[in-house]
Amino acid sequence: ELPTRVVDLGIAPVGVESHPDSVRVLCPQGMRAEYIALSHCWGGMIKTVLRKSLLAEFQKAILTSSLPRNFRDAIAITRKLGIRYLWIDSPCIIQDSRSDWDKESKTMGHVYRDSFLTISAMAAEGSEGGILGPWPTFDFPKPTTLRVFRRGDENNAVVRLHLDHCVNFPSWSRETVQSPLNSRGWVLQEKILSPRNLYFGSKMIYWKCSEVLQSSDGAPMLKGYPSHVEQYHAINAIVHPNMQHKPPADNLRSLLNDYYSVVGEYTSRKLTVASDKLPAIAGISSILAPKLGQYLAGLWYQDIHSGLLWSTAGGPLSKTSRTPSWSWTSKDGRVSFPGAESDSRYDLDEWKLQILEYNVSLRNPVIPFGEVTGGQIIIQGWTMPLVGRKDVV
Repeated sequence: ELPTRVVDLGIAPVGVESHPDSVRVLCPQGMRAEYIALSHCWGGMIKTVLRKSLLAEFQKAILTSSLPRNFRDAIAITRKLGIRYLWIDSPCIIQDSRSDWDKESKTMGHVYRDSFLTISAMAAEGSEGGILGPWPTFDFPKPTTLRVFRRGDENNAVVRLHLDHCVNFPSWSRETVQSPLNSRGWVLQEKILSPRNLYFGSKMIYWKCSEVLQSSDGAPMLKGYPSHVEQYHAINAIVHPNMQHKPPADNLRSLLNDYYSVVGEYTSRKLTVASDKLPAIAGISSILAPKLGQYLAGLWYQDIHSGLLWSTAGGPLSKTSRTPSWSWTSKDGRVSFPGAESDSRYDLDEWKLQILEYNVSLRNPVIPFGEVTGGQIIIQGWTMPLVGRKDVV
């Protein structure tokens, strides 16, 4: 099913003059069709965004020349792939409507999960950076030097071939992991939830799905760069159940450990809006909830004894945060969960931990995985002396 709004790259509606260089915003209302999603960096203000006053106009036509370069390139790629519909956040979410943002952020995970594929503008630091090349080309065949190694009178020889052109290409790590786009907090769930990804780097295109990672030059990918499928095996078995991968035997423990790993990676990234800390991974949390149960401001009730042992090397509690101090969302910086280890030291029965009372205040009660405004938890268990700074709790 298509999202609430998509950019229609096809024929204009009846009564509206069709223009080959225009697109329009479509409200599909339950229509089913394939669509592509765009993952990109805003990089400041975007000149063409959807506002309440512009909805009727956008539904008629938007000149592609008025769109940022990233959007124009995404339109060209989508058309080349033979897909009619494209989802981009700024023209598909009403930017001056908090209620529309709440509604759309709640379903953001499904936007990427249900897409045909996601176009990732890895190298573009802003909306005008561009997705499409130009990329360098190389002439082949390319002269090279063969070094032959022979030991004594042996009949066999070892030949070593060095392909100079490979040095000119950034590695998969530099093109994607260290790219401007990959520093964004929102992008992690976009990457994990998308069934297929087309990564457009500065000098190469990469295809990524549950089965293969392949660069556009056709060269075999180097080993040593684990994919998100391998990193989050248990999560991917739930997010993409049709994958040809069996879930881990201890699925619940593996699922929790995967979630804590996701939070660790996620908290090392940047968010433009601090209050997006929970909404930006709400898509993942909402999909895991049927398996993991009650969600408490980024932690899980059934594993609270492990979750509460989070730690971070970041600074003091955020003065602007309204999230509870016992949640990892109350501090900035990369978070780790030492209590998530499969070790008897952190077993719930061993610690005799009981949750006596808890509550979490949501900014919007209909968004259970979204922004929180407060919360408390009362637990009972064994204690031990603790020496720490006054800003810890």
